[in-house]
Amino acid sequence: MQLVSTETVYSRVYAEVRDALMSGAFQPGELVTIRSLAQRLGTSPMPIRDALRRLLAENALETQPNRTVRIPVHNATSTKDLLEARCALEGMAAAKAAHVITPAELSKIEKIHAAALRALAKEDTAEYLRQNTLFHRTLYAGAHSNILLPLIESLWLQYAPVMALSMRTIEATQKDWRRVGDQNHQEIIKALRNRDARAVRRAVEADIMEPTKLPGFWNLFTLPGYGTAPKRRRRSSSTTQKPTTDTKKRVASLRTS
Repeated sequence: MQLVSTETVYSRVYAEVRDALMSGAFQPGELVTIRSLAQRLGTSPMPIRDALRRLLAENALETQPNRTVRIPVHNATSTKDLLEARCALEGMAAAKAAHVITPAELSKIEKIHAAALRALAKEDTAEYLRQNTLFHRTLYAGAHSNILLPLIESLWLQYAPVMALSMRTIEATQKDWRRVGDQNHQEIIKALRNRDARAVRRAVEADIMEPTKLPGFWNLFTLPGYGTAPKRRRRSSSTTQKPTTDTKKRVASLRTS
């Protein structure tokens, strides 16, 4: 029997919960419990408790007065602050990547972009968000900076729930989302090919800000029920409940409330 070290299990669980947060699997205000995550990931409570502790330190989660843990609820002001910080740090990383990214890294970015477009064509929001996260993560990793990448990912952890909810809630057409998701990413890829640091910075900043110009984005924070998402329902021992499905149901209820 091959034994798996405690450190490996803890690292895996932390990475899985972190990736779920960054890919928009949770919505603002959603309660996060040790029991539900342990069941979902098929692990004991201890690695989950450690992962939540680390994510609280990264401001990806917050503790309520009653000691429950939830996804942070950002208002319009704090969201603008996050967007400005993202533009500054992600623009800097993209500009650095323009000078040092390798052909293999650029090829990977192109393949991820193609996968993201396929997800958009299928109206698969969860898969698009996953590919979009991977696109940006690979781009910024191409800067080869051990300082910038952790800072950027910390901002993504805080912003991803807002971005995911906006895609599932605001009244934008598939054409709008495809334009936002395709045009700027194409410009980023073109600028990287040309080693044009200024152009790639501009394209990244546009990619961050353009979704906020779609009709209804800033109304998101005044929707009835925003930030008061109920805790996920307990699942029976014979049922596997995927977070994306549950999230979609609750977002649908927001639309009709």
